[in-house]
Amino acid sequence: MGEHGEVKVNVDTVLITLKDDVLHIALAPREAAFENGKLALVGAIMDGAKDADLEAVVTRSLRDKAGLSDIYFEQLYTFSGRSNRKGGPRDTRWPSISVTYIALVPLSKLIAADPLAHGLTLVPVDKVPPLPFDHNDMIEAAVSRLRGKGAWSVLPAYLLEKEFTIPELNEVYSKVVGTKSLGQNFRRKVIENDMLESVGVKPNPRAKRTSEHYRIKPGVTTVNTRL
Repeated sequence: MGEHGEVKVNVDTVLITLKDDVLHIALAPREAAFENGKLALVGAIMDGAKDADLEAVVTRSLRDKAGLSDIYFEQLYTFSGRSNRKGGPRDTRWPSISVTYIALVPLSKLIAADPLAHGLTLVPVDKVPPLPFDHNDMIEAAVSRLRGKGAWSVLPAYLLEKEFTIPELNEVYSKVVGTKSLGQNFRRKVIENDMLESVGVKPNPRAKRTSEHYRIKPGVTTVNTRL
């Protein structure tokens, strides 16, 4: 509880990108007096005067602390109580509630937002240092969600640009969920699951030729067959 007994609702976002074929977490230095300057997840306290709902807090914190807008995010889990999963205190000041979101951003969009100007640090998921509160638990839950749900959904595709080729999609699924399906087998699965729509044949700098490009079909979130 806060100073006058009110419960503060923290909204923390596990911001994930794919860099050098490895999942990275974006961390930001804390601006609050408590644990000031320490790296932590991008987040903010819900403000009844500013925020209509929890999603508004996510949008505000991503804009103000990462320079990002129009990226995919979804609610992950609500953390509460006095202790984190290792038995340490979640917050040494008072019991708190933290609603956690997972957000996915293409590396090119993150770079365009100038992460250094916002003080962001990209850290590989297997090299995340000890963080304040239970932010390490939140990262573990987010990566587990991405890798688990990703095999049956379009979630990993949000690490790509809005328009992409099927080989690029195959590659990101391979890096995120470890799928071994390649080439025509992967193409057949995504076509059969009706998860993409074509946006036409366009130049492809990676292949030095034109390739058919796709985007996620509106309204599609999950698929019937593991990809």
